[in-house]
Amino acid sequence: MSTIISREQIQREMQWIINDKRKDEIGFTYIAHMNDYSYFDKALMTDQMKLWRKLAKEGTIVIQEYNHRSPTICGKQFYTFVLQNADLESNPLIDRVGFAFDDGAFLVSGHIYCFRKQENRDSIYKYVMGIK
Repeated sequence: MSTIISREQIQREMQWIINDKRKDEIGFTYIAHMNDYSYFDKALMTDQMKLWRKLAKEGTIVIQEYNHRSPTICGKQFYTFVLQNADLESNPLIDRVGFAFDDGAFLVSGHIYCFRKQENRDSIYKYVMGIK
């Protein structure tokens, strides 16, 4: 069963997510199988990074630098990357977060992770992809 969503609905959800942020949280993502958004702190992201690095080494997932964006969402600056299945055809998910960018939709297959600091995004990307 599919659900119809609008850009306006997603932007309202984003405003709620941004307003609900706690001090120790470094970013958020949309979890499709739960149909909900989730913030993450450094501890949670550290555990996730270790799993992603293992999966990247196995060739299961990839983060492509050309998908990095620096959008504003509800007027606030974010830094994003897209976590993708290495075989894009096996999981052609379009992440709804991409509809919330103030300057227009970013439609990409994968999971968009939004960070408040560029340094967090870049260091996680480099760690996961094994870039020195």
